[in-house]
Amino acid sequence: MQTMTITNDVDARKATQLVRDYFMEIHGNWMLMFKVENVEKNTDPLVWKVTCSFFTSPGQSKPLTYFVKVKDGKILEVKETK
Repeated sequence: MQTMTITNDVDARKATQLVRDYFMEIHGNWMLMFKVENVEKNTDPLVWKVTCSFFTSPGQSKPLTYFVKVKDGKILEVKETK
């Protein structure tokens, strides 16, 4: 997994942008209709939990959904949810 970094304090907007950029780098222009489903702080105050979904092809009937943990501007964990 690649490490992408934000250089200053991370808020919900920056954590979400980091996650979007991460998937955009992987899927490129095939990532369609990126949607943030949920963003919340973890019990660790520096960790953001971002749930997002997107399509990877125009004919796809259900979006891919991922749960991503972000801490200090770095992606810690990426899990595809079902």
